Amino acid sequence: AYSPDVYVGDMGALLRQLGISKVALIGTSMGGLMAMIMVQAMKDGISGIVLNDVGPEVNADGLKRIAGYTSGVRTFPDWQSAADAICNSQQSAFPDFTDADWTNFARQTCRDREDGQIEFDYDPAITENMNAAKPGWRVNFMMWRLFGRMKNIPLLSIRGEHSDILTAATAARMRRRHKGCCSITVANRGHAPTLSEPEAVSAISGFLKSLA
Repeated sequence: AYSPDVYVGDMGALLRQLGISKVALIGTSMGGLMAMIMVQAMKDGISGIVLNDVGPEVNADGLKRIAGYTSGVRTFPDWQSAADAICNSQQSAFPDFTDADWTNFARQTCRDREDGQIEFDYDPAITENMNAAKPGWRVNFMMWRLFGRMKNIPLLSIRGEHSDILTAATAARMRRRHKGCCSITVANRGHAPTLSEPEAVSAISGFLKSLA
């Protein structure tokens, strides 16, 4: 069940249950792809979209890197080991992170087990579709068509300066194809900005206020 169509269906069910008919979507990585697909189902119910370090064309090298660290070692003897492992796999994306930042990162993405071990806090099966994903020209063509249907929806594109998922060329093409696209680049970030960076907070706050 770990596939975009199921995720989008779940989001639609949640919004209906909450009685929400109009939303602004903020999607990081796969969440951004979900936001693009949601336009198909509820175009009139979307007031604006923030795409965080993702676009209609996903760089294959970045996908390979993510699949590698999400399907690797899953358990650690203590929190320091977990933080060190995450640092080793993600340091290129967050070159200015301190030891405290990596510990906080580990606390957000891992959990304690009853046996005292530390493990990643997600189902490893989530990586199965990722490993099988091959963003060839057919997928890219379909995603650019989806992106074209967003042309009347206000868009904010956020890109990490060193991103290996959203290339600078794809980000530039997005701006050309979507005349209402605002964009920022977050310095010293790869995939993906945490959105706690001051420039990201400022851009998102301003974007949401403009929608209101």
